[in-house]
Amino acid sequence: MGRVYTEIYGCTANVADGEIALGILREAGWEIVDKPEDSDLILLVTCTVKKPTSDRMLYRIKKLKTFRKMLIVAGCIASGEGDKVKRLASDAILVHPRAITRILEAVENRQDLTAGDGVDKLGKKRVLKNNVVGIVPVSEGCRWSRCGFCIVPSTRGSFISYPLDKIIEEASRLISMGVKEIWLTSQDMGSYGLDLGRNMLPQLVKSIASLPGEFWIRVGMMNPIYLKPILNELTEAYLQPKVYKFLHLPAQSGSDKILKAMNRGYTVSKFREIIEYMKSRIGGLTISTDIIVGYPGEDDEDFEETIK
Repeated sequence: MGRVYTEIYGCTANVADGEIALGILREAGWEIVDKPEDSDLILLVTCTVKKPTSDRMLYRIKKLKTFRKMLIVAGCIASGEGDKVKRLASDAILVHPRAITRILEAVENRQDLTAGDGVDKLGKKRVLKNNVVGIVPVSEGCRWSRCGFCIVPSTRGSFISYPLDKIIEEASRLISMGVKEIWLTSQDMGSYGLDLGRNMLPQLVKSIASLPGEFWIRVGMMNPIYLKPILNELTEAYLQPKVYKFLHLPAQSGSDKILKAMNRGYTVSKFREIIEYMKSRIGGLTISTDIIVGYPGEDDEDFEETIK
């Protein structure tokens, strides 16, 4: 077929998309190379969650265009800022994050795939970027989709959870391939299963933790708004020996006024309640969070409330 060079940027969901794309291309006969100048096809999997990141992606597109190869731009910039891509590289082929499993169609037809259909990404051939880590998507899109600062709902599409049994099968498959860590990923782990009738995150974590083999489980980022109803069950799931004691829970601000302006759907006290409960039950819990400063309307008092 030819030779493909790849660059992947952004979140773990993007990494999984890139691995799937490479797996599909390799199965079709494409050879993976390490230098763009040695390739016939350049695949760029992009992120656009922040403006500096978007600017960097556009810079990479401009540079990669100079190699005069077929250029596929996938990831969130393809769905969120495709017009900017086309102004820089009019012949670049855009592939929506939800269409990544159709990458051969894009290559063979030299055709943009700018609409996502929510096709299942589980069970596909992969080329792992890290042989120790198996990334397992559990859903696509963001269920909340109301935050005033976030582009993700418009780039990743509507919220769809993958079936529980399919996720467990994917984790088992990756474990059989020799990975030592299973990273459960989505745009919001905390809402997993709600479109299927109930929040199934605790059940999912426990089910994967019960699989045979020597491996660890890392649970990805969760929106605090969905955790209160499952807090006890989720804590029990975190207590499973194979689960990393790592909690990624974005606060975004320590000011209720700013949280309301952001339309986050929770208060500082509710956020603290979740943190304090899980810390009291899970020994050695590591907590990661995200903070936005300088949000429109934030004053010195709001800032001080955030850093105290």
